[in-house]
Amino acid sequence: MKSFTIAALAALLPAIEAHTRFTTLAINGQSQGDGTCIRMDPNPSTTTGFISGLSSPDMACGVGGATAVNRTCSASPGDSLSLLHRSWADGAQPGSIDPSHKGTTAVYMKKMGGVDSTDPYGNEATGDGWAKIMYDGFSDGSWGTEKMISANGIVGTNIPSDIAPGYYLVRSEILAMQNVEDGENPTIHPQFYVGCAQVFIGGSGSGELTNADTATIPGYVDESTPFNSYNIYKSFPPAQPFEEFGPKVYGSDDNANVNVNAKVAATSTDSTSTTTTPSIVGACPPSTILEVSNMCLTEIPSWSNDAPGYLTKCWAASQTCWDTLDKCWDNVNPAVNARDKNAGCNLWDAKCQGIVSWCEGGNLEGPPGSGEVLTPKKGSLGRRDVQGRRSLVARALTAKMVGGA
Repeated sequence: MKSFTIAALAALLPAIEAHTRFTTLAINGQSQGDGTCIRMDPNPSTTTGFISGLSSPDMACGVGGATAVNRTCSASPGDSLSLLHRSWADGAQPGSIDPSHKGTTAVYMKKMGGVDSTDPYGNEATGDGWAKIMYDGFSDGSWGTEKMISANGIVGTNIPSDIAPGYYLVRSEILAMQNVEDGENPTIHPQFYVGCAQVFIGGSGSGELTNADTATIPGYVDESTPFNSYNIYKSFPPAQPFEEFGPKVYGSDDNANVNVNAKVAATSTDSTSTTTTPSIVGACPPSTILEVSNMCLTEIPSWSNDAPGYLTKCWAASQTCWDTLDKCWDNVNPAVNARDKNAGCNLWDAKCQGIVSWCEGGNLEGPPGSGEVLTPKKGSLGRRDVQGRRSLVARALTAKMVGGA
């Protein structure tokens, strides 16, 4: 009767439960930025939702995951990966997933294009070629999701040390099995939460995922897969071992049921990953002075010999700066950066204000601080709490001066 009560309560949870979303990737402990390189549903109200069906193409990379983003993050064989998950994609409230959502965590990879690819993400995320590089079911008395919660939302692993260079999708997979229909033969309504990041892996490895035991997604699981009848409320710890699903972990069984959250979460380094390729599709150009999510912002064009008094060049540059700021706010993924909580756009806002002051000071050449890199130093995973507010007074002054020139 007790188990029935727990299961009955679990059936009511969807109305109040907190789901989850893979929002931020860290490489060797360095956060790449919220939403950077990650394919995701831009709708804040649905981006943390689970996949609607096991045969849905969204099983590959989630809703919106079929569309490539503009950025690719760089890594090397053997680098550590930390995949941060949040119940609220923008980090407005703490938490990674409701504790009732017990189940497994896994990380997959799929090679999308070789080193010389000019359109590396032209292939579909769906289909074969998905290799599992980390899996954590039920081990050491805890579910993978419980370990993720203990690690503040981080699922960690390492890129295989022998992996061949090229462009890859890194896929996070969370399975929650809290929704149980009571009865002698219970039916589980599994909830999959998945998301993908675009990563270029350098080095000189020769390991090809196509030669490993890979999976086809969707298709690697269906209604007959044992988790559809595994009742997490029957007993604890589980009377029977939870049966792993999907392919075996790439390379060997050494990484099976291993979650390296503790090591990855504690790692922080000032060094950046290197690759053997000088030009990467989706990498920011060398002229970039600010990286904001999947945008690369370059310096305002310089000017000199401006017209004293009118400063038409200076005010035109100021307008260019504000136009770029509009693109920043409009193109940064709203699911991750809702409520204008994006430090990058605020930094560009401050730059525009500086140009307005520069023009007001009568300077005949510019821009001020030309080429100064504004991108904050990459750090560990965490929340961004900077509130963005467009500088209406400075913008209005720019519009007035440009319009009257």
